[in-house]
Parts: sequence; structure tokens; C-alpha cells
Amino acid sequence: MYFAGKTDKGKVRENNEDFFFTGGKLLVIADGMGGHNAGEVASKMAVDTVVSLLENAEGDYEKLLIESIAEANKNVFEMASGEREGMGTTIDIGICDSGKLYLGHVGDSRVYVIRNNAAVKITEDHSYVEMLLKKGEITPEEAENYPMKNMITRAIGVGKEVEGDFYEFSLEAGDKILFCTDGLTNMVSDEEIADIVGKSESAEKAASALVERANAAGGKDNITVIVAEEFF
Repeated sequence: MYFAGKTDKGKVRENNEDFFFTGGKLLVIADGMGGHNAGEVASKMAVDTVVSLLENAEGDYEKLLIESIAEANKNVFEMASGEREGMGTTIDIGICDSGKLYLGHVGDSRVYVIRNNAAVKITEDHSYVEMLLKKGEITPEEAENYPMKNMITRAIGVGKEVEGDFYEFSLEAGDKILFCTDGLTNMVSDEEIADIVGKSESAEKAASALVERANAAGGKDNITVIVAEEFF
């Protein structure tokens, strides 16, 4: 597997509270929150915890991913109970093995598979807007600029326990995987994301082009992406 990650603080934020890891068959991305440096502490702690548990993991991936989410939540929550009260983070964890992508997910960072020039969103946002969409109370068009668009309903570290989602996705030749924080998806449409990744000559060029496009559109938040390809 070939992969590339890139992170940027964007055009507005003073600090970068995102964090990511790529190595072996493991991909992890996190978008911290809390301010006063707490967000960057939360995201790094969550990613470091997951990497320590999963970097060489084999076996029951669903069990391993859910357990790693629970441990990351425990560690961040314990620190958030002290001087950094209120901090938390999203997290997406991916393991690529034998033509399959195994995912653990909490929050509103996203994982896509780019296939046949389309961005297939694998994860479901844990957000207030997503909840309204599922209930049919707002339209997808209204969701784009909804006032509470950035309010998430589930995050690592904000409670003693958190429920992580698990996904198993079968990959095909030519697929590319994209992990990204909402600093990308709030600035760039799914259609444009698919176009950029599909036309890029490599994972490195795709990652750089996505960050550049998000910044060109305003760069209102930290932007972090991981692009992975060639799994077979």
C-alpha cells in the first residue's frame, strides 16, 4: 500500500489541532477540539494510544478497533477531567488487509473510497446536521450552510464511554482511500474531491492538491488528509 498524509492549519486558525498517522497497514486521523492547546493534545493522545495498540495488530479487527477507541477515550477523558476540561477529538482508524478496509469511527471526520470517479462516503457523521438529515427535517442543500453544522454529537474524551462505529469495506483494483477532517469537506465538494484524487498522479500529489484547494476556498479550519492506493 502506498499512502501520503498532509496537514495544514488553514488560513484562519492560529493552531493546528489535527493529528494523523500512517504506517504499515494502519491509517489514523483525528480532529481535536477544546481550545487553549487542548485540541491538539486530545488528537495527538488519541492517535498515539491507537497506534500503540494497533500498529502490528492481527486478528479480530472489529474487536481490536472498538477496544482501541475505548482506550483512547479513557485516556483523553482522564486528562480532560483536569486542567484541560472540555477537550475532545474525532477519530477515524483504518486497517487495510487482504483487499479489505476495516474502520473504527467517532465524530465527523470522514473516510471515502474514490471509485470510478466518484467519492463513496463510508462513514456516517456523528453530527447534529446529520441527525436532522436522517429525520428528514432539513434537505442536503440546507445542510450545506446550516448554522449548527459544526456541532458533533459524539467525540473521544467528552464522556466516560463512547460508542464507536465499525465498518468493513471490500476494495477493488483502482480504488483510492481518503481520510479527511472537516476542514476539507466544509470547503470542497465530494464531486471536486473525487475529481482531484482521480486525476492526481500519486497519493502525494493528491494530498497536496486537496489541501491547496481547501485553502483556496477559504481555509476556514485545519485541513488534514490521508490518501492511500494500490492495495493489491
